[in-house]
Amino acid sequence: MKSLFNFTFICFLFFSCSTANNKKAETSKEMSYADSLVNAELAKSTSKSQEQVGSTYPSFAFTVNKQQVTNESLRGKVVFINFWFASCPPCRVEFEALNKLYEKYRENDSFVFLSFTYENGGEIERIRKENDLRFQILSISNEECRRLNLNNGYPTNVVIDKQGVIRNVYTGGHTSSDESNQFFVKNIYPAIEKLL
Repeated sequence: MKSLFNFTFICFLFFSCSTANNKKAETSKEMSYADSLVNAELAKSTSKSQEQVGSTYPSFAFTVNKQQVTNESLRGKVVFINFWFASCPPCRVEFEALNKLYEKYRENDSFVFLSFTYENGGEIERIRKENDLRFQILSISNEECRRLNLNNGYPTNVVIDKQGVIRNVYTGGHTSSDESNQFFVKNIYPAIEKLL
């Protein structure tokens, strides 16, 4: 009787562990599938974005710190423009990388960092505090966000050269801050350095 109990208990443990490992494998497959979907979307949007490289950035005019900022006022500077919105997880994942980028170039007179969202001022301040955002964020209409992010998805990051020409467009995001930081270091920093 005791050996029958032991045998039943061992079988139970074996099948429980086996089921747990299968669930773990399925979760791993799901994560891989989810990651592949993200990568596929990034590839699609990158292809579309690259069509815009080499064209002049659309005209705009905004007031920043009581000064008018336009395409013309930014000539002679390398411009990095970020587009995001609050309920976009990849947008929020890249906040750490954006802070690092801003801190790295903020003292460079040949560089301008702009961040646009269609969120209202109260939402911007809440997110700024939650994420310790150090860069200025401008609130514009949803339509203007779409026009200036070249009708791409979110997040979108655009690098513009000193003549106002689009040199790089990065659309889509990552699932972790580490991935985002690595992407910025491998792609965006060199793109900016090349133009400064």
